[in-house]
Amino acid sequence: MTNKLGMQRQSLRWLTDDSPIAMYTCDGDGYITDYNGAATHLWGRKPTIGKDTWCGAWKSYSRDGSIMEWWECPMAKVIKSKTAIDREEMIIEQPDGNRRRVLVYPKPFFEGNTVIGAGAYLVDVTSKDETETRHAFLSSVVESSDDAIITKNLNGVITSWNKGAEQIFGYTEHEVLGKPITILIPDERIQEEAHILSQIRIGKKVDHFRTVRINKHGEELFISLTVSPVKDNSGRIVGASKIARDITKQAKAETAIRLYASNLEAINSISRSIAEKLEVTKIMQYVADVTTGLTGAAFGCFFYETDTKTADGDSTLLYTVSGGDETLPGWVDGISLRPARNDEAIMTPPFIINIKNIGSEPASPLAIDYRISLMQRANMASYLQIPVISSNGTVVGELFFGHPQQAAFDDRHEELVSSIASHAAIALDNSKLFEEVKALNKKKDEFIGLASHELKTPLTSISGFLQIIQKKANNPHTAKFIHKAITEVVKLNKLVSDLLDVTRVENGKLPFQMEAFDCKMLLFDMLETFQHTYPDRSMHYYDTVNDAMVCADRQRIEQVLINLLDNAVKYSPQSKNVYVSLSNIGEYIKISVRDEGIGMTEMQQKGLFTRFYRVESTPTKVPGLGLGLYLSKEIITSHSGELACKSEPGKGSEFYFTLPHLNSQIVKHSIKFYEKAGCGT
Repeated sequence: MTNKLGMQRQSLRWLTDDSPIAMYTCDGDGYITDYNGAATHLWGRKPTIGKDTWCGAWKSYSRDGSIMEWWECPMAKVIKSKTAIDREEMIIEQPDGNRRRVLVYPKPFFEGNTVIGAGAYLVDVTSKDETETRHAFLSSVVESSDDAIITKNLNGVITSWNKGAEQIFGYTEHEVLGKPITILIPDERIQEEAHILSQIRIGKKVDHFRTVRINKHGEELFISLTVSPVKDNSGRIVGASKIARDITKQAKAETAIRLYASNLEAINSISRSIAEKLEVTKIMQYVADVTTGLTGAAFGCFFYETDTKTADGDSTLLYTVSGGDETLPGWVDGISLRPARNDEAIMTPPFIINIKNIGSEPASPLAIDYRISLMQRANMASYLQIPVISSNGTVVGELFFGHPQQAAFDDRHEELVSSIASHAAIALDNSKLFEEVKALNKKKDEFIGLASHELKTPLTSISGFLQIIQKKANNPHTAKFIHKAITEVVKLNKLVSDLLDVTRVENGKLPFQMEAFDCKMLLFDMLETFQHTYPDRSMHYYDTVNDAMVCADRQRIEQVLINLLDNAVKYSPQSKNVYVSLSNIGEYIKISVRDEGIGMTEMQQKGLFTRFYRVESTPTKVPGLGLGLYLSKEIITSHSGELACKSEPGKGSEFYFTLPHLNSQIVKHSIKFYEKAGCGT
């Protein structure tokens, strides 16, 4: 019997000590008499048996967090009331300050009718409480979110639906639970759902996926989706949670920004192209073609009222057509200039006219009736008209377009074409100025040609007469003055020739007579002549070449050399030396003329080769029109050479130019210098 009782006690001790549930007992006075290991773990300490009372925790608190007095302890209540308590919640604090929420199940022990003690089970519900709190918080977040938060199983069937989803998609929770998520997906995007579910099944998250979904009313919405796997307690993937954010406004704004940027880019590109064109007809045709394409119109037209008048003094219209139908009355493809009809004259109002449905429009009092009648005969349903307004605010033209569909032109088309029309108006104004400049330039050329011709005729006669008189003059003074007069006539002849050459250069008609000759021999002849002309100067020559054959216009090269040698003398009033050299540089020969004169600054050198440029601040006034170097530059450039200068103030100047050698590949491959010239090698 004793052995059996001991066995029972050991079994009971094994059950209590190894139980995961905390247990402890008190005597009738509240002193702790026993406890198991789970209770020690829960309290975070080992209470002293026979000393600690009512509860083994470091501190005890009521459910609301207030300090629990001893008589409020569940064990004290049970012993006092002699009645078991089903359960009571309390908070205990461990020595390290960590608090746990526990459920207490106390029960009294009796000996007869007397309570001799009590025992209690303690269940830690801290984690469960935190989980419930978290779930409650998350549930609150889900319900209050403006985003659609939806869950579905792995078959794509909706299992939960929040208020945000109802606001975005229009369906109530009752309408969608148990239905496939595909009710929100457009037909052309159904394959997206299969892709999303395949990612979820392998545990991957779909993050910020931008797509399109449809609401209850069939309207398309731009959506940003984030889809995550949902797992059960064992970690198995059982479904997916989906957060859908409505980004329709954002997407439309982004589209509008992209469209605006695209329009700006198009307008900038078009405006550059328009600005490059200076002819009215080219501007008009280009603008008509571009705007017709941008608006998607079936055809477009650009009307422009020119300054040209008929014999009766009526206005004339220049118009261009893009697209269109040749069968339309009064229309032809391309460009035409004709008198303006009374019913189509430019009386366009300075505002946009956008007719969505031509058939429903009443007759217009504006000067567009003729255009509208054309639209109707051509079976056009939409009409857009944009005025072209000059810088002074005058309507000088119009762009108008037709389309067979109603409401084909919107605000974007109006804004785009209006911007292009503004650039076109500026270009047309510039074209007018260009035409005026061309006309003035033509008159200038005619004047120079006439003046040169008229000047040359008497100069030739004067020169001839003076030479005759010079031969017969016996008086040495008379001969001296006659010589000076002839010299001045030669200068006038050179100035007139330069003026004629400038006109030819600008018109691209400077003539060249190409031939093969030896530059070395040309230099010998010229230096000998200059030495006689300027006996007070020393002409120094040296070369490092054996072969100086070139294919060029001998007379024009002489003209360049004369100009450079003249300048070397004129701009070196205090120096007696002029240095001329001939050398080779690769496939070129180089001729250099250097003086020891006044020199030039860097700023002065920048304008050397422009028309009518004169070096200022020279000690003495040097005659000339400032055309010599300009013409020399054009002549050398036309011969595939280079004319340049090196100079420093007070240290003189060196002008040099290059010409391709006759045997060079430059000449051999140049039509201008080889085939046309007929220069042999």
